[in-house]
Amino acid sequence: MTNKILELIKDFSMIPFEGDYSALIFDDEKMRKMEYHLITGENFGIAGHFGTGKTSVLNYLEEFAEKKKLGAVIRVGETLCNEDVFYRKLMYALLEKKLVKKVFGTPIAEIEKKVYSTQSLEDFLRSLIYYEPRKQLDHSRVIQLYKEYLKESLDMTRETDFILNTYTIRNLVIEILRNSPKRVLIFIDDYDKFTVDPLSREGGENRLGLFLSSLKEITELSKTTWVFALPQTYYEKFSTRIPFENELNFLGMFTEMFTALNFNLGEVRKFLIIKAEKLGIFLNDLIEESAVKMLYVLTKGNPKMINYLIKNALYSVSIRKGKKINIGDMLSIMKNGEEYDDKDIIICRYIAETGQSFSNDKALLKDVGIENVNLMIRLERLKKKDILVSDFHEGIKYFKLKNVS
Repeated sequence: MTNKILELIKDFSMIPFEGDYSALIFDDEKMRKMEYHLITGENFGIAGHFGTGKTSVLNYLEEFAEKKKLGAVIRVGETLCNEDVFYRKLMYALLEKKLVKKVFGTPIAEIEKKVYSTQSLEDFLRSLIYYEPRKQLDHSRVIQLYKEYLKESLDMTRETDFILNTYTIRNLVIEILRNSPKRVLIFIDDYDKFTVDPLSREGGENRLGLFLSSLKEITELSKTTWVFALPQTYYEKFSTRIPFENELNFLGMFTEMFTALNFNLGEVRKFLIIKAEKLGIFLNDLIEESAVKMLYVLTKGNPKMINYLIKNALYSVSIRKGKKINIGDMLSIMKNGEEYDDKDIIICRYIAETGQSFSNDKALLKDVGIENVNLMIRLERLKKKDILVSDFHEGIKYFKLKNVS
């Protein structure tokens, strides 16, 4: 079993869905629909919270597009909701693909030379600006930076006449996409990591809406297919209530939106079963039922968090040479978050094992070693932290693990 535990640790260290699409929240029908949209060339979006598998789905769809030879595949990620940054990344990706021989009647090789040369000059000037405030400008350092720039620019006069501003980059991108003999499939990822513009401090939802609206023209080009992975919060905001419908209805850019949600309790079990069965392990031999419920409560069913907690619990099993994950492993990880103390752990363990409790539960009061008033305070605090829920029965307030029947 020890070797199998090590194998499981390795498996749970991976991205939750990478190569494990049978465990996706997206069922087969939704996956087939996404494939169909790629084949027919329709734009669509994937919305979900962090850790629900959006990037893994994009990876799968990218592999599908390449395998079926649907066109040139471009991936753009890790960027701000900023047109200039986005168009630059997209332009460099398109130039690397060498989709066209000429742009605006000029050989693409010459355009590339101008682009990289002016970018080199821009990087050189940025280096000086970055360097100067920290200490007195070092002349040898300036000369070194300038030599590095000159190596990349053979004909400075001609190259620097080419202005690499947002308007120029956008026109280059549109021209390449319009004249590409191949269809271009563009996968956009990592917008869930951007929330607030560091300069304006403006909220991410509005900026993302305006940013996507600014891309509307380019996403309607006939030879392009776009797939966006979007944060669930942005999707919910603009799909339910759009303040300026004509300007901000960026969801109109997509044929369909697919939502990646957290697992429910049954899906958590299914996910764990699939992982365990790879190594010929039954779920009951891997983890106790009470620990599965606590795992669900702690992670709210988020796949990436499930991976993280199970991996750490398996380390605990391996160290103590135990047979399977128990509720104590889950609760010790919870305690290590430094939000809970030993008494909280005892309370959660008790409720997980008995199903429910209340402030005058004599068995629990004895286990915890506190009075009923203090127990009620702790139960209410755990409820506020979304660990417990409560309801009344015959005038008594009972507490249970959240979303676990």
